[in-house]
Amino acid sequence: MTKSLTIGIPCYNESITVGKVITDFRAVFPAARLLVIDNASTDGTADIARAHGAEVVSEPRKGKGYAVQRLFNLTESDYLIMVDGDDTYPAEEALKLIDAVEREGGDTVVGRRTSSETAAFKTAHTWANLALCGLIETIFSARCGDLFSGYRLFTRAFYRNVPMLAKGFEVETELAIQTIDKGFVQRDVNIFFRSRPEGSFSKLNTFSDGFRVIRVIITVVKDFKPMLFFTRVHSLSPITCGSVTFTMCHWRSWPPGWICWRRWRWFADSSSTPSSGMTGSNFSCGCATLKTRRGSDGGKIVIGATAVLHCVPGSPMLT
Repeated sequence: MTKSLTIGIPCYNESITVGKVITDFRAVFPAARLLVIDNASTDGTADIARAHGAEVVSEPRKGKGYAVQRLFNLTESDYLIMVDGDDTYPAEEALKLIDAVEREGGDTVVGRRTSSETAAFKTAHTWANLALCGLIETIFSARCGDLFSGYRLFTRAFYRNVPMLAKGFEVETELAIQTIDKGFVQRDVNIFFRSRPEGSFSKLNTFSDGFRVIRVIITVVKDFKPMLFFTRVHSLSPITCGSVTFTMCHWRSWPPGWICWRRWRWFADSSSTPSSGMTGSNFSCGCATLKTRRGSDGGKIVIGATAVLHCVPGSPMLT
């Protein structure tokens, strides 16, 4: 392989396993940069990683999402392979990720975990993975692969162009949704997954982290699929709801609070009536994304807008 490679290892209290992980990856990829992001560990993980020859960077904000953000910011190589520091992912399996992107192309490769060890997967984690992955695939009509896999390859085009906001273990969910939303090409390959060694424990909490993942899905759907989100949510509301896409509306006046500049910011009731596009304006609140230009008469023309509006019961609906 002629392309440059970084092995990124986000770690939180992995003193038992991080040394072996570094040694194994150094044996398979002697020319790669080994970068450990120490996520506020208290058990000497950073010192052990340095002793085994890895570059160590501290990320004081606790949470895997913060560690991944730091990893993306510090990487410059053609490929970035991200792997957990718990020694559950064999180093030689990374060759499959590289082979997939070199042979088939793409922007990211996800290691789809397979194992003959019954202790490798917790039943609750398995069901949560399947349920949440199914939810994402239903909402976005696209596959997401192994949602909680900690073995992933990213090209420079991917990790330089994906905004990361997740703080904790929900980061893999955000990566999956960003891949779908941004139109990146994802490949999936089967990789062997093994149990944690004795004395090593998972930091993932099935229920609390599962709720955080659901919250991320809801937030992302609201931001990236707003019409779907608001029509579903508003359908549960006791008030009448209107969901409309405006293509051209002309306001001769621009009352403060009627249209907001910021995406999805709530706006208040207005008594002003637009010159076209509506039969009335008796709306209590809503949200909008707009593109405007100034008309010849000094008014502003909305040349592209998407809005979801709450209508006061009994008020005129949109035409």
